[in-house]
Amino acid sequence: MKADDPTRNDNSPDDGTDGGGERRRLYQAFREELMSHGAPGFYEEGDLIDIFDYAADINDDYVRMEVLLCAARIHPHSAALAERKAYYYYELGNDEAALAAIKQAPEASVLRRLLELRLDDDLEVDTEETLSSLLAQTVSFEDEELIRLVDMARELNCYSWLKDNFEKIKAHTDFPQAFIYELVSVAEGEGDYDFALQLIEELTMLEPFNTEFWVMLATGFSQYPQHEDLEKALQAIDYALAIDPKMADALMLLSDIRHVKWCNDNAELPPSAISEVELTPILTPMRDAMRSHPQNQQVMLRLSRLLIVHGRQDEVDEVMSRFADANPDVQIGPMLDVWCMWAQQSVMLDPTYRVTADMLLAFERNFVMPRNDLYYETLYRTGHYTEVVEGYEKSYGSKHDGAPMTHTFVYMLALLRLKLYKNIDLLVGYLIEKSGEVTADFATLLQGSTMGAVAQMVKNAMDKNGLNRLNGLMLDAIDPLTTP
Repeated sequence: MKADDPTRNDNSPDDGTDGGGERRRLYQAFREELMSHGAPGFYEEGDLIDIFDYAADINDDYVRMEVLLCAARIHPHSAALAERKAYYYYELGNDEAALAAIKQAPEASVLRRLLELRLDDDLEVDTEETLSSLLAQTVSFEDEELIRLVDMARELNCYSWLKDNFEKIKAHTDFPQAFIYELVSVAEGEGDYDFALQLIEELTMLEPFNTEFWVMLATGFSQYPQHEDLEKALQAIDYALAIDPKMADALMLLSDIRHVKWCNDNAELPPSAISEVELTPILTPMRDAMRSHPQNQQVMLRLSRLLIVHGRQDEVDEVMSRFADANPDVQIGPMLDVWCMWAQQSVMLDPTYRVTADMLLAFERNFVMPRNDLYYETLYRTGHYTEVVEGYEKSYGSKHDGAPMTHTFVYMLALLRLKLYKNIDLLVGYLIEKSGEVTADFATLLQGSTMGAVAQMVKNAMDKNGLNRLNGLMLDAIDPLTTP
């Protein structure tokens, strides 16, 4: 549901004019002023409200706090900014501060009444009756009020009230898109996919040239449980791309849908069985998105994963290295979190660990990869024994400083696979020299139900006179990490 602009993560629709673009420009100017001068200059009250709301949309708490500090200096009596400060405190979990701040707003304020209702400890209060009273007394809701109304009703377990009063609430606003957009997420959270699709279809009728709404519709038809209709999803994507042929989200989703369609039609075949003719229309939209949006991390990651799944390892390095060259200051952390999550999921889909290993090694070659349990186990299972040994020794050195026993165990197995028996002797000698507690821990690790034979092997290895017995060791018969 994110917009085409990769710098944007606005989770509410524009108002049909250029309101969204103006808010974004104000936000960027405010942030740039903070970065260059440390403190912003004068801003009109309405501009600060727009900046705060946009920062909230993209989860920029730093700018939100700076707006509130600026407002306290320039517009200390602003009721609208006091309301936002109260909700900011509420989101931080400081209910007492939230209640104190909201008192600066008029008693009839919709935002004040909603927050006080949420924080009311009176169990006798009929929440739905109170919400209905608020609805009856409000002539027209502003966008922020509608967003908070939906959020508070959800938190108060009043989804049925929202659904029952959908038409009434919609009639109390000049811009129903904001309300409907927020309600889609709530309906999804409730598993009410029929209603969610109904809402999204209404959004496309209200704004037929809004590409984000068509992508939302395609997402619903391609991902909602029991509602999959890939042909309708493709039709919705066609509408989005007819409006904006370079929209990143639409191009990525088009690629995803075509890929899912191929997998559904060829469920009995492995990914490697796909032909060049079949793969080209799947990869083309993703490649188009990468060309149009060279700084978009999601495009780069998803294209890379798709290439790895289908064995295009050489192309992955080209995509990743080109992205790294074009974005030298990119933050690796968020990308790494997503990539590691995908790599972990790949284990369940590919028991050979091939895809997972290719993902980890590709990211390590082009960016950085933490050498964790998944890293060592995956590389070992896929026969990358040299990489296991080199990675372990780079991480922990010859003294094994801070090495978890699970990593040391995989390292030992890799040494055996490479027939580096002298290294094993040194490793075992090191472990013997360690405290009794460490040695006991290692023995406990190796003497688990699936590792008994390996424990015996280590015991033999500890006897230097018996090291020659390792030469004839049938490692496959006792290795607990042998891939089935």
